[in-house]
Amino acid sequence: MVYLPIKWSSWLALSLLAWLSLSFAHAQDVPLAPREIVVTLYFAQNGAARDELGDNLKLRDNLVKLFGYQTYQKIGTAMVYPHSFSPVTAWPNKLFSLTVQAVNPASPRYDFELSQEEKPVLKGSFIPKPNTPIIIKGPLYDQGLLILVVNAVKL
Repeated sequence: MVYLPIKWSSWLALSLLAWLSLSFAHAQDVPLAPREIVVTLYFAQNGAARDELGDNLKLRDNLVKLFGYQTYQKIGTAMVYPHSFSPVTAWPNKLFSLTVQAVNPASPRYDFELSQEEKPVLKGSFIPKPNTPIIIKGPLYDQGLLILVVNAVKL
């Protein structure tokens, strides 16, 4: 019987490679950690309606810079708990629903679909980050614009 000498570094590299492949295979079966996402739907317009962002000046300034409208009304807010890869639906108000679904275990990205009375009006994706609101331009609606603001509450 002939024994071939194996260098310590080769053995270590093979062991590390085997461990990484087993870890990756296991990670695909593990669901994402629970995440809480708050989604707020706004209606932007230039009418005489009351502005509901008076207490959040930073968000209001960002919305005015991005979209140019002067009045922002909150249509509704919903908390979404996408704990698995199944779609989760929330209703910010009676007219609009939002479905959110995790993309895959290796990515923190979520796909979403905003619907008005079960008719899709906006599809897209986002990556939530703590303390960083994500502003998503929606479709034109009733002489104004719909805007989604996504906040990660807990990651």
